Amino acid sequence: MTIYIIVFLASCLCFYAKDRTRGFLAAFLALIGITIPCLLAAVRDETIGTDVTGYGMFVYRDTKNVSLLEAFNIRSDNPRGFVALAWLINLANGSFEVYLFIIELLIILPAYFSISYFLKKDTWVGMLFFYFLFYAISLNIMKQMIAVSLSAFALCLALEKHYKSWLLCSVIAFLMHQTGIVSFLIYPVYLLFSKTSAYSLVRRFFIYLASFACVVFIIAFSDSFLAALSGVKDSYSYMVTNKDKGGLLITPLIYLGFISLFHFMDSKISGIVYNSRQSDLKENSFIEYLCVLGLMLAELQIIALGIGRFGYYFEFFISIFVAYRLKEKNILLRIMAILFSTTIIFFQIKFVLDGNCEVYPYTSSILGIK
Repeated sequence: MTIYIIVFLASCLCFYAKDRTRGFLAAFLALIGITIPCLLAAVRDETIGTDVTGYGMFVYRDTKNVSLLEAFNIRSDNPRGFVALAWLINLANGSFEVYLFIIELLIILPAYFSISYFLKKDTWVGMLFFYFLFYAISLNIMKQMIAVSLSAFALCLALEKHYKSWLLCSVIAFLMHQTGIVSFLIYPVYLLFSKTSAYSLVRRFFIYLASFACVVFIIAFSDSFLAALSGVKDSYSYMVTNKDKGGLLITPLIYLGFISLFHFMDSKISGIVYNSRQSDLKENSFIEYLCVLGLMLAELQIIALGIGRFGYYFEFFISIFVAYRLKEKNILLRIMAILFSTTIIFFQIKFVLDGNCEVYPYTSSILGIK
């Protein structure tokens, strides 16, 4: 685990320095900060991350020395965008290490841009929590994590009113993984959530209520939901075979407890606002909602193994939420934020050490780490 933490800190140190410099040096530091974790992913052994020896290796191998249409036919069980990516890398004679590097780059780069959009000079804080929350996962479910990062970036483009770019980014996310269709839904929900009126609080309450009702509905009719999901794509049939093998997850409930406590304290302490981007409380409230939604969806794991991964598209914003809260001027809220941060780091380290995603211990024959 030590090598992961060293890489996380080194990358974030570059981001911290980048935000306090200008010009070429700033761009160079950002490049180094993004490159470090991508290199760690690139030179890992094939046993680090279960999906590397699954679809990762097969897609890379089967897209060599064939046309793009042949590649689509051979790997018809994988999303077209991911197959096209592997085909392009092979077309350029890229090695398997280059392939893994570019996959991680397509995860970290959009994540960096998204977190930077919200946090500005505190990007390093958001990226640190992004690494703890998702880096191990990104070494495993590579396709979906590309879609998750692209979906977050698509929201930023929509908030900046770059609607054509938002549409293109969402399409690419969907082509990388079918669950990327969520990218088309986040911004419309934002428009409903953030519309200011005398009834905005009521509307937000009903959005929360409707979201909770949807999760309850899926759990209540889990058999029908899983049958429909497996009918959409054969690869989802493993969820049916692993039905009832999941369980209630404690970590999302603890995170939900912290977020709920923050919300309660905000309502009791007059004049409390986030200290980052104070002029746009709509976005801050929406980020809180996305975190809650993601953590609720994570509990769908109680139905079957793997289904809780839909929550990743929304849990992504926990890294931004924590960074906002660490800047609180109120001493009690800041202590709570530090405690929340410590809790996240503790549970995510435990997550890796317990063998989840099979990324620990890290090994690399290239680096001589065994």
